[in-house]
Amino acid sequence: MLDEIVKRWNGKPPATVTVVGHTDSVADDAHNQTLSEQRAKAVADYLTSKVPSLNVQSSGKGESEPVASETNADGSVNEAGKAANRHVDVRWGLVRTIVLRSHATASIHANQPPSDR
Repeated sequence: MLDEIVKRWNGKPPATVTVVGHTDSVADDAHNQTLSEQRAKAVADYLTSKVPSLNVQSSGKGESEPVASETNADGSVNEAGKAANRHVDVRWGLVRTIVLRSHATASIHANQPPSDR
């Protein structure tokens, strides 16, 4: 997944890349904050191993910015929602790529600026 991001740069990496880790709400706030920071750092370290000159800023948001509900309407646990909240955002310029992890799978979703569509 991350190699696909590097390939998209086509040898011309952006000036700055921002990597932000996120978690579900299973553990306490402090644990999730640390986990999200570690998740973001792992992605940032990988990107800089591929592009050493890359300026990467990494941080974690813990469980503070969920993208999906972790509870179904009937009050039961929404596993898909929890999985969606465990992700890393990789941003550069007007592009936002979300690397989602659910068990052993991962996918990339990119929002291109309007001029690139």
